[in-house]
Amino acid sequence: MRGECPSLWKESIVIPLNKKEKPMVPTDFRPISLTSQLCRIYERCLLKKILQHLDTIKFWNNDQHGFRPKKSTVTCMLEAVNDWTESIDEGAQVDVIYLDYAKAFDRVPHDILLAKLVDANLNPNLIKWIRSYLSNRTFSVKVNNESSTPKHAQCGVPQGAVLSPILFGIFVNEIPSILPSGIRCKQFADDIKIYTAIPKSDTIEDHETLMQSAIDAVCNWSENSKLALNDKCIYEKTIQPYKREIPNSK
Repeated sequence: MRGECPSLWKESIVIPLNKKEKPMVPTDFRPISLTSQLCRIYERCLLKKILQHLDTIKFWNNDQHGFRPKKSTVTCMLEAVNDWTESIDEGAQVDVIYLDYAKAFDRVPHDILLAKLVDANLNPNLIKWIRSYLSNRTFSVKVNNESSTPKHAQCGVPQGAVLSPILFGIFVNEIPSILPSGIRCKQFADDIKIYTAIPKSDTIEDHETLMQSAIDAVCNWSENSKLALNDKCIYEKTIQPYKREIPNSK
């Protein structure tokens, strides 16, 4: 491996695909990059090597269900529901926060990503090739057989490319490790669930403080990593199998 990606392999045609039945604004579309077929074949070869290496060094956190063999959205939900059920059976309340990133793949900063690849002990020549692959990329948007003028991509990994999911997975793999003790987490790509169980003997206020510290940790990590949480996709769920007295707010 020479560590150089051919220039033609860095050109992408972006096709906007509907995320909603009746899209009204640009955010209702998902940009999918069409890249060179030869590049995709080569990426698959590299992907196999990367996955083998990451499995060998036991890189993945156990809560990440994306990008891994025998893992999926189903296993992600099953593990979370199992945790919640065990807590409920013990009479505890479960508080869950759902988090999601806005334009996650498009915003990945190359310098931070490459540093994480070094930390993962990937082959230096492979990292050099990925650096070349990400550098000086161009894309044009195609709609109804009309194409825009090519633009340079300053950051991000191209959605639809073979290597992009694994690169993003490496980028966000450390998130569970930044959470405070007592907070659990499940991940699938850029979708994150953080949750905690509140036993009957504990106060809700203490756990609200704990949950807030977890949210703050994710927000700080995201800001330092130059990713943005999607405010429209953040919501809370409370699973309460028993009645608990609500403190008087007066």
